[in-house]
Order: sequence, then structure tokens, then C-alpha cells
Amino acid sequence: MSRALEGLTVLALEQATTLPFLTYRLAGDGARVIRVENPLRPDPNRFVGRDVLGEPDMRGYFLPNNCGKEAITLNLATPEGRALLHDLVARLPVDVVATNQRPRSYAALGIDEPTLRAVRRELIWLGISGFGPEHDEPAYDPVLQARAGFMALTGEPDGPPTPFGAPMVDLGAAEHAYGEVMKALYRRARPRCRPSPASIARSTRATRDASRTPRGCTRRSASGSRG
Repeated sequence: MSRALEGLTVLALEQATTLPFLTYRLAGDGARVIRVENPLRPDPNRFVGRDVLGEPDMRGYFLPNNCGKEAITLNLATPEGRALLHDLVARLPVDVVATNQRPRSYAALGIDEPTLRAVRRELIWLGISGFGPEHDEPAYDPVLQARAGFMALTGEPDGPPTPFGAPMVDLGAAEHAYGEVMKALYRRARPRCRPSPASIARSTRATRDASRTPRGCTRRSASGSRG
């Protein structure tokens, strides 16, 4: 397996499927991935599936997308929790911060791009949301399959709309976001093509926040899904 991202540190405020699948990909490429969860409300996927390890908060559905990661808890609703997060970003140092929290919570939790880039200028920031950064509506894979019309593409011809057998919107969003992280890392490694600010804010569920590109460099805007 490729270890191309060895030495890279990723801090992920993640839950459900889309972002955990993306950071699983990064961990597989050698990055150090640290999950950050709310101690009072952990990732609900922890409690889905069979208890294969004898640990009720590490059930079967949770394990495949989270192997190879570290995990900590921080209560970002408190000033102490936010201060600890910012200290981690600066001291480790963190290369990529990724979140699939609802957009309107970013500033309140101290995880918005301007706040974190003030802590570490070279940070790559990724936000994934269901319907773009201006919309706070929560979304899960079946909701987006239905609203995108994908359920009309599968099932019996005369039958009702049918979801895919796998969470294809979630997984597709993760693949789009993986590509955005790779482009941001490439730009950061080539100072002449480094955008200002160097941020990504697009996903399946999100709209990318375009940044300025120096003369002679090309900026591409990718569209996404959700997850």
C-alpha cells in the first residue's frame, strides 16, 4: 500500500460516513488521522452493527471506515475545549483540518477557516455539508439520493423509488473531497501556485469557497455530492 502521505497530520471532526471514509483513505496513504468527537454525543455510527469486539461503542458498521486512526474527545462548546483544539493545530502541527459539522456551527465551535488559519497559516481546511455552506439543513445519504433523483434510476420499472444498496452519495462525496485535498497539498508544495488563502471548502454537500490564484496558475472548481 502506498505511504505517500506519511508525515502528514489530519484532524477530523467527523461522524457518519462521508468524512470518515475520506480520512480512512488518507490514513491508508500514510497520514496520521486524529478523530475529534464530542464526549457527550459521539459518532452515532459507533453503535450500529454487531458488537464484534466486545466494545459496545465500536460496533461492526463503525470499524471499516475508522481503522488506522487515533481518536480523542473535546467539548468544543466550552472555551477550554476550543483552546485545546487550537493548541493541537499549532503544536502537532496539523496539516489538514476537516469537518462535516453543520456550517452554522463552525464559528461557535471555533473550527471555521479564518479562526483556524489564524492559528496556522499553512493549514488546509475542508468542510463537507449536505447542501452547501450557506445552508444548515442536515443530510444523510438516502435524503440526498431522493432529492437528487437517484432513487428513480434503480428498482423495478413500475415500482416505487428505490435507494442504492450502498451509500453511493456518501462515498462519491468522499472521493470528490479526497481530490480537493490532493490538489490543495499539491498547491501548498508549489509556492508559486499556492492560493491565498489556501483553503478548500467544497464537497458533495458543499460549495467550494474559491480562492485567488497567482498569475500563471490554474484554479479548478470541482462540484461534489454529499455524505
